[in-house]
Amino acid sequence: MSPGESSRKGKPIARRACDLCRSRKLQCVFDQLGTSCKRCVQVEMPCTFMTTRKPRGPPNRRVAEAKAQGHDPHHKDPENEGTAAHAQCLPKSLSSLSSSLVTYLTIEHFCSNEIFELLISDYLQHIYPLHPIIHRPRFRVDFQNKCYQSDPFFYRLCISLSALAISWSPRNFQSYGFHPDETISSMVERAHYLVALSKTSQRLHTGIQPDAQDMVCSYILSVALHGSGRTHYGWVHASEAVLCMRKLSLFRRESHCDFDNINSEICKRAFWMIFIVMAHDRLTYPVPHTGISYNPACIDWDFLVLLEVDDPFPDKMELCEDSTATPLLAGFIALIKLYLCAVALGPDKMPGNPRYGQFSPPCPEQTSNSCGNSVLTFGQGMDIIQACGTSAANYLTN
Repeated sequence: MSPGESSRKGKPIARRACDLCRSRKLQCVFDQLGTSCKRCVQVEMPCTFMTTRKPRGPPNRRVAEAKAQGHDPHHKDPENEGTAAHAQCLPKSLSSLSSSLVTYLTIEHFCSNEIFELLISDYLQHIYPLHPIIHRPRFRVDFQNKCYQSDPFFYRLCISLSALAISWSPRNFQSYGFHPDETISSMVERAHYLVALSKTSQRLHTGIQPDAQDMVCSYILSVALHGSGRTHYGWVHASEAVLCMRKLSLFRRESHCDFDNINSEICKRAFWMIFIVMAHDRLTYPVPHTGISYNPACIDWDFLVLLEVDDPFPDKMELCEDSTATPLLAGFIALIKLYLCAVALGPDKMPGNPRYGQFSPPCPEQTSNSCGNSVLTFGQGMDIIQACGTSAANYLTN
């Protein structure tokens, strides 16, 4: 919030108080070039303006009579349409609270539009090969159309990707143009709060149900929070992503029937990223953070083999497979092949916790006992490692 008009003493005053100063009933004081008030800076809290201001004076009698008769004298506001997208289908018991509990979330709650576009650009250019969790052509179209203003799912995806770019970008943090008081941790935490607020405001009447799109956002926020040093919240989002994957059974072919080719491929990539996090968690910590996992014997490994392309075309999968260009995620696919080598060792050798075996649901078929030619042996995996090492050495010498 930029400073408002100058007072009689020549000091800049705010047009309205922030949430912290309003709750404490204190004057909100800004510096000349600051974007946060002095009290929020002192206590290291984000300076937000999400609390709606109550109208002053007595209520309008004609407006009250019109509302009592079931008529709304006000016209629709374009901003209110975005609010309805984030707080849709509220029951009557909560409709009176929606104006004070649910707010219209925008990108400006996180950062300016210029910084936001720069963060998304850095993700697409530098971070996508490490975390190929989106379909770039479809994402670019939605981003250019500013779907984050009306689609809550896309809003959460953009906020999560921005946090990932802040945490993992090779660019210096201050070069983005953030306020000097902001840090990588504070911005990633702000993304965490905005995503949580968007979820609760959109689904206040039914609760948060497992969803593939929110599963992707949970994984992205987990990686971003771990990169910023906030490992506690990082494991919270990682556990949510693992449990969503388990609840939706996206490691089985029949669970992808309602997805198109693009969304199915993105869910496969999400499975492998979450599986790698879960495997490292169980191999590193005596007590894992990611909760109850799924039974490796129930996973359709052959179906989860990824296409060696960056962005698959809808309904043109054979054209994608015939492409001779080396994809940007070639390294990611090579890593997946190494994990597929472990399938040949058998379910008892897979990364997991034996204590959780009794909670695993029975499998209709043991897919690990009928692995096809797409599953590599351990020796073939070692050949891939040696070939990658030789190629890297030749590249460095040349």
